[in-house]
Amino acid sequence: MTKKGHKYIFEIISNFFSNRYEAELEEDIQRWIIDNTFSEEKEAVIQDIWENLAVGADESTYVSLQKIQKKLGIQHKQERASLFSFSRVAAILIPLFFIIGGYYLFLHKSISMTELSASYGEITEKVLSDGTEVWINSGSTITFDKNFKASERIVALNGEACFDVEKHRSKPFVVKTAHLNIRVLGTQLNIRAFSDEGRNVITLATGAVSIETPNGKSYEIRPDQQLIYYNATSEVTIEDVIASDFMRWRSGLLLFDDARFDEIISDIERHYNVKIVIDDNISVPNDIYTIKFVNQESLDKALAILYELIGGFSYTISDDGSTIHISKPEITPVQQEDVPESVTETPYATDSVALNSLVSIDRQEVSFRDIFEQIESQTGYTVGFNQSKFDAYRTLTGISYSDADFRDILTNILDESGFTYKVEGNHILITEESGLQTICGYIFNFESGWPITNASVTWGSSNKRARTDRNGYFAIEHLKPGSYSINISAPDYHSGSRKVALVEGGDGSTLKIHLSEAVPVVSNDVDYNAIVTNNESPSITTPFQKSNRTYFVIKSNLIYLFGTYTPNIALEFALSNRFSIDMQAGYNPFTLSNGRQFKHTLLQPELRFWPTYTFDKHFFGLHTLYGVYDVSKQMRSKVYDGNMVGTGISYGYNYKIGQRWALEATIGIGYVMLNYKTARFDEYPVWEEISDRYGMYTKERYNYFGITKLGVSITYKIR
Repeated sequence: MTKKGHKYIFEIISNFFSNRYEAELEEDIQRWIIDNTFSEEKEAVIQDIWENLAVGADESTYVSLQKIQKKLGIQHKQERASLFSFSRVAAILIPLFFIIGGYYLFLHKSISMTELSASYGEITEKVLSDGTEVWINSGSTITFDKNFKASERIVALNGEACFDVEKHRSKPFVVKTAHLNIRVLGTQLNIRAFSDEGRNVITLATGAVSIETPNGKSYEIRPDQQLIYYNATSEVTIEDVIASDFMRWRSGLLLFDDARFDEIISDIERHYNVKIVIDDNISVPNDIYTIKFVNQESLDKALAILYELIGGFSYTISDDGSTIHISKPEITPVQQEDVPESVTETPYATDSVALNSLVSIDRQEVSFRDIFEQIESQTGYTVGFNQSKFDAYRTLTGISYSDADFRDILTNILDESGFTYKVEGNHILITEESGLQTICGYIFNFESGWPITNASVTWGSSNKRARTDRNGYFAIEHLKPGSYSINISAPDYHSGSRKVALVEGGDGSTLKIHLSEAVPVVSNDVDYNAIVTNNESPSITTPFQKSNRTYFVIKSNLIYLFGTYTPNIALEFALSNRFSIDMQAGYNPFTLSNGRQFKHTLLQPELRFWPTYTFDKHFFGLHTLYGVYDVSKQMRSKVYDGNMVGTGISYGYNYKIGQRWALEATIGIGYVMLNYKTARFDEYPVWEEISDRYGMYTKERYNYFGITKLGVSITYKIR
């Protein structure tokens, strides 16, 4: 008997005496205890359990032990445990418990919790008893010990607050949100953690902080860095920012950087102390936006700017100004005279900012966002855009302007980007240009019909370029109406081209393009560079039909399912026009009514070669397999528990029974090595658990040669 075996027998018997088993299992364990096998080990375990429970024992209790041992058929030993061990321990622990408990109660009574909050439409500023200055944003609350008597200065936050923490090395400052612990020491930072938002945002201006997440991970950020923790997924992102921008709300300003529509709405409610009601038929956009309100705009002006930037809604303000109703816009076009005054193209003057229009930039490489920040800092305007649609991090090269009007700069850098700008008061809004169209399409191999990846597509005089993806798809977006020459080239293929005309008010054009390989098939009467559009008849027939090739199939093996009661699924992916990979998986967790079981998990990948093309008629395969199993022929009989690994070759045939459906038959032979452990549980099923955990079983290995794959599967073509 190993030490592990002795320990586990101890656990089984001690749990038995503690009544932790169900009645049926308890009977099995009792029969196992009184069995002659391992009788000495079981006797020693019972004696150990008794001695560990020797608290207040007397002569009668030892008589009881002897009766139990006699009933179980175990000879008792004469050694007796000390009757005073528990008393000695208790004499030490009980006074210590009262001392610690009394001190805790004394300390608890001395704590005086304080709550500070800011109502909607207000910002609260407070200097705490330790000298820390805190600003609390609208709709936010902090809770803390007024005197900070504990070893840490702990503040609980729900909402948004900015802290300028007084430095005390011996007493760290800790801000707790619903999801994070932020430990700071002499630091200025902003924390946004509203309970109704899906993320916590920590922005550091000076000093250093350590941020601990619920899963125990710790992060540190530097000044002008921002950590975002997503509550639902525990994902963490860290990026460089201008920290001061995220603290400007202390002056009553509204700034949104990569904010969702619902976050913007919530902040407007808190900032202006209003209730915003959104109709159920409004589809709330999932896009993220950047927009800044830095000049104490009125509620009406702020909503007008959002209307221009986001669109897709209209709004009304109640007579008392306390409620905003957002609904779908009217279907009829809005006439110029119906447009709200704050949404006109005429800039309105502001009292707080003297706007300038001249900007100087000289950068070899610069992003759109960097240019926008330069415009903001040099002119007093703010730039707003939809970050989900407009890639503000895209890099431009060779940007050099000296005292240039920002309108000229924006016109140049936005040219052919699909976006334009409009000026609303002191706001510059980057919006999608209307009337633009898209040319898209698919490029295929003429001979096989397979998509051509990474093909180069150029158009126009500017030689701009797009590339095809794994499906052979390309898209040329943001094109104005006009005529374009589309040129396509790919390594090892003949090039192709086409003239495409985009008419005013059209919806773009879709192309289907076939390129022949550089060594063409022997035929002189076929146009290998034929290009087919969606409104033309194909100039080639049979090869064109092959462009609709299938390269993804899902299926299930019916023999495997009904022969072994094993649910199974297989996915097959085409790797080329001749090769595919088949991935089959089966899982059987069932025990039948007669006690038989064929529990197992099986994975069987296979590489297939198709002589004609994939998923057509004959195929040959090379497969491997791995599985784990737990098999028994009947209840309380010999159990085989182990794993298997093997390999083999196969042949199969795919027979089409419909446009997407087919039957597949396959057979394979090979070698499988089975490693398993066996144990008999005819009398005591509880022994199975002991055998499994502590090696009290027989290990065996079997080398199998024969059929390793057999199936008739029904298949469905996805693509």
